[in-house]
Amino acid sequence: MERNGAQSLWVEVLLIAISDALFGERGVRGSTAVKINAIMDARRYLTVPNRDCDLVCELAGIDPDAFRTRMRTLIDAAPSPPELIGKHSRVRTNRAGVVFDFMPSKGTGGGRSAQDSPNISFSEKEAC
Repeated sequence: MERNGAQSLWVEVLLIAISDALFGERGVRGSTAVKINAIMDARRYLTVPNRDCDLVCELAGIDPDAFRTRMRTLIDAAPSPPELIGKHSRVRTNRAGVVFDFMPSKGTGGGRSAQDSPNISFSEKEAC
């Protein structure tokens, strides 16, 4: 099925909600109870009939009832919210990702502020 740009946007909204429900909301700060409640809210949003999720499904070109049925199956098979919180609370020292894959930088040579002199020079021959 080919989707238009607007439908693709709403599919992405649903994918974020699914990720929050199945893997936990990574951006939630606070106590364990706050994090568990956020996961439970995401799961209710996807499984209990509500106008907001129905509208998002329709805008994404997805049947809301079929979507909810599938989400119930996936959430039933997913780890419980306390299990998810336990997995996310461990400190990771060697995580993959742009920031963690690069060695510490020695800088660009352009200086730290407008007052610093750049450590870049050009010869007369290179300037055109």
